[in-house]
Amino acid sequence: AQTETGRAVAAVGIVPSLMALPQVDAEADAVRGELYYVRGNLDEAAADLRRACDMDPAYTEAHALLGWVELDRGRPDDALERFEAAIAREPVDW
Repeated sequence: AQTETGRAVAAVGIVPSLMALPQVDAEADAVRGELYYVRGNLDEAAADLRRACDMDPAYTEAHALLGWVELDRGRPDDALERFEAAIAREPVDW
């Protein structure tokens, strides 16, 4: 069985393919943002996740993940804003 870390490392290999896709889908941007986050590319992760949130303001998971990215970027106020957005959209899940 492949570990979660092993799956994440394997998934990182598809980033170039994802980068070639047009940026027209919030879910694709969120997935790409998450992969950038796993790789430690915080600026790229934030840009993709922010675009996903802009394309689909109801995308709770994108708001929450962007919150974690912003914390890691040393931006606690931005992180809090994203966590609050996630909670406002789906208060039961958080």
